[in-house]
Amino acid sequence: MDNKVAVILVNYNGKDYNEECIDSILKSELSGLLTIYIIDNNSTDGSMALIEKRYSDMKCIRLYYLNNNMGFAVANNFAIKHALSENSDFIILLNNDTIIEKDMIGLMIKAAMENLASIIVPRIYYESERNVLWYAGGFFSPWVWKPKNRGENELDKGQYDEDLECDFANGCCMLLTRNIIDRLGFMDESFFLYYEDTEYSLRAKKVGIKIRYSPMAKMYHKVNASTGGNSSPACAYYISRNWIMCMRKSMPFLRFAFFFLYYIINRMGCFGVWALQGKWKMIYAGCLGICDYMRQKSGKWSGVQ
Repeated sequence: MDNKVAVILVNYNGKDYNEECIDSILKSELSGLLTIYIIDNNSTDGSMALIEKRYSDMKCIRLYYLNNNMGFAVANNFAIKHALSENSDFIILLNNDTIIEKDMIGLMIKAAMENLASIIVPRIYYESERNVLWYAGGFFSPWVWKPKNRGENELDKGQYDEDLECDFANGCCMLLTRNIIDRLGFMDESFFLYYEDTEYSLRAKKVGIKIRYSPMAKMYHKVNASTGGNSSPACAYYISRNWIMCMRKSMPFLRFAFFFLYYIINRMGCFGVWALQGKWKMIYAGCLGICDYMRQKSGKWSGVQ
């Protein structure tokens, strides 16, 4: 195979896990065909200096620096455009808090060549428990289209070994082709963080692009390492704002009306739990996220991070 493959990593203060991810990519069976694009979102932890020191002599690694933290979609889109300009045939978006098996990329490309016009996703385990699943394909719940990782927290006993079509491509890892990007476009930059992959998956379905789960392609995820977890005010803000923003973009009106009722009940439930826990900053951030959605404000939140 002589196709060119781009692997895109977005870095934001990833000093503790960048090198392990990069090293696993370099050990890939297809390493001679790979170019690794690392885009830094204005990190402050010295992580890019460490990458420069260790990998500066490697021609297959491209480093790019954004002047501000522009978010997940902006950084990925920036790299995708560079990869396309350098005639990449396959583009893999990969979280930098991951470790991949040496045959994962090859298996995903094989799946892409057998399933034209399909986004390819792998099987993902927790890095801390390598026999416990985090993602074995993704689906949307029937009424409110809530994205769900199939198999999450289940011990892998071979129950998800079947190659199949699914609904939701998790942004942790997905393979795109030039043809898919031509048809689907780039990721929506208005989200900044969270729900870009959900919107992208729903948009793919609208234009007839399938999502294919390739179970033999395997990797490991240090879940929440790159975002700092789900208990920060920033997380409460972005989920509260971006979840409803995503569904308003994607749903017909009557379905959105039903979703909106569910959304309000869900948010009130979360706010109630946070009140019992004394997490007032979380409540404030979540309420602000809802208000900013109503004000049609998108992009980066300037509040408490």
